[in-house]
Amino acid sequence: MKFFIKLLFLLSFSFTLAQEKPTVVLDLDGFLERVKENSTDLKLVAKELETAEANKKEAYSTALPKIFSQGGYTRNLTDYFSFMDFDIPPIQLGEDMTPLTFPEKFKVNYHNQFEFNTSLQQTLFSAQVGNAITASKQYARMTEKYYDAGFLQIMVGAKKLFYQSLLLKKVFEVNQKSEANARENYKMTQNRFEAGTVSELALYQAEVNWRNTIPNVTQARKNFELALNNIKEMAGIDLNEVIELAGEFENPPAMPDFPDLENILELRPDYNALKWQSKLLKTNINAQKSGFFPSLAGNITYAYSSMSDDFKLERENNLWMIGLNLSIPIWTGGYTGAQVQKAQINYDKSQIELVKKEDAIAKELENIKLKLAEAEMRIASAGSTLKTAEKGYSIARTSAENGLATQLELKDARLLFNQAELGYYAAVCDYLVAYFDYELAIGKMIE
Repeated sequence: MKFFIKLLFLLSFSFTLAQEKPTVVLDLDGFLERVKENSTDLKLVAKELETAEANKKEAYSTALPKIFSQGGYTRNLTDYFSFMDFDIPPIQLGEDMTPLTFPEKFKVNYHNQFEFNTSLQQTLFSAQVGNAITASKQYARMTEKYYDAGFLQIMVGAKKLFYQSLLLKKVFEVNQKSEANARENYKMTQNRFEAGTVSELALYQAEVNWRNTIPNVTQARKNFELALNNIKEMAGIDLNEVIELAGEFENPPAMPDFPDLENILELRPDYNALKWQSKLLKTNINAQKSGFFPSLAGNITYAYSSMSDDFKLERENNLWMIGLNLSIPIWTGGYTGAQVQKAQINYDKSQIELVKKEDAIAKELENIKLKLAEAEMRIASAGSTLKTAEKGYSIARTSAENGLATQLELKDARLLFNQAELGYYAAVCDYLVAYFDYELAIGKMIE
């Protein structure tokens, strides 16, 4: 029995080891690569490029020749007759005779009837075709710019998420460290109480200080794990995978230079997408005006037919036909004019949207300058505060160990140090977020 219990334990242990998955270490570059490969948002944006390519093919198809073929078989269940009247003139009957009329009928169908025809059609002139081809090219360019804008926004969002998650990791680590220090201090105070060198009040204060840090650790762990789930979702990582973020907040990038607004507008994919949209709407004006112009199409048709009472190809007809079809719009009840007017209004609105976008981009750049400058000052201030708080906590801890500082003083010093440490990390994170907003604002990511 003991043998089977041991065997079961070994099998269970081996299965557990087999189920354990290695930890996936993610730095910023690795995370961005996974986002590029697995982001469902990027895949949705990429589908728009495929739609644009399909629209281009559709537009070109209107200018290319089209060939249609059809065939058919008819089984005639009854006979079909054609009736004719034959007149016999008086000269054949005699001068005194009245003309006679003899009705006759002729069967003109057979049991089996076969038909086949092929027609080639070609548009020779149509203003709509040319405008459709132009519009398809403009739509493709517009879609490319929207894809670039979506790609940039998703990648910048990924950078923000990574560092915000890294900040939550730091918060968790700081709270863990604070809890460990408080627990260690409690144990040290407990030993000193048992040795009779500290009061019972000091022991209670040390225990309360330690237990007050535990909920902070629990909350910080929950926030960090939620952030990791967001990381996994964005990078296409299974939620059961164990991941570890690798990165630091040291050495943030220097304050960037801001290009001229004209240069930024040339780079901004979202602004250029609006420009191509405006061009597309202008082409739509011409497309609607084409409703006033005639169109000309030509066709060549071959037709074959055969009739027989048996399943044979006999009594055949082979026909070739060529034709032109001219369509001239004369009066549409004002519909075409209304469509042109609507197209003009949409184009005018797009021009206003471009002006609004330029103003919004200019304001966005000014706001980012302020955010970067403020975050940079906070980093410098938080760095100095962190050094002072760290030194103060070190002195308070040494004093408490030597009985020269109370537990309340040690707690206050630890809280100040923790706040200073988290304040520094938060300042750096805010600076990085503003820096990533700068990349989005200038229309490109900086390596």
